[in-house]
Amino acid sequence: MPDLNALIATHPFLQGIAPEEVALLVPGARPVRFAPGGLIAREGDAAQRFYLILRGEVSVECQTPGQVGAGQQTVGPGEALGWSWLFPPFKWHFTCRALNEVEALEWDTAWLRDLAEKHPRLGYELSRRLTQVLDNLLSNAIKFSPAGGEVTIKVTAHDTHVQVSVIDEGIGIAAEDLPHIWERFYQATPGVNRAFGGSGLGLAIVKQLVEAHGGAVSVTSSPGQGSTFSFTLPLKSVPMRIAD
Repeated sequence: MPDLNALIATHPFLQGIAPEEVALLVPGARPVRFAPGGLIAREGDAAQRFYLILRGEVSVECQTPGQVGAGQQTVGPGEALGWSWLFPPFKWHFTCRALNEVEALEWDTAWLRDLAEKHPRLGYELSRRLTQVLDNLLSNAIKFSPAGGEVTIKVTAHDTHVQVSVIDEGIGIAAEDLPHIWERFYQATPGVNRAFGGSGLGLAIVKQLVEAHGGAVSVTSSPGQGSTFSFTLPLKSVPMRIAD
């Protein structure tokens, strides 16, 4: 396997972080391999490892009570696996298995948390994936909006918090589906979702990330009239509780 310094410095997940901060990650890195079908993490177990994938693909799946089979998405080269180490309850939320031979870099999450506390700038860069919240909401808004439709982002500052809303002119969501859309792998209107694709993970990730930062999520929608997805974050900083 090539030099660890080079592998870490060139990994897409870490691009944009200052080289001297990326270098701080090198002492804790360990190259690992998983055979096809190998178990990497089990849902509910403590999130004690964080991975940057170098080669191969990993299935990320969850067995949902009352459903046949497991919802699944795939993580591959250039991506990270194990973001739950950043947020309580510090447990894996999915079961992860190697679909083929996988090579990755592995870190002990206790070591990473300690490193993030000693070097807050690096800790910020690692936890900055909160931007995934807005990316997921925007991706959904665009995916389910008709050609020529508009997607609006509205930001409102209040005394104690800021609210961000993503408003689309898409197909909307039925009232009976609204209470469930934040659940992992839940997909409203199966026929529509088959046409548009998606694993049903995006909104569950949004909810977890926002709540881990002391915020809340909400949605209003009607079939044929579009949807408004919102999240709030406190203006007063919340102590970062670092852990998939």
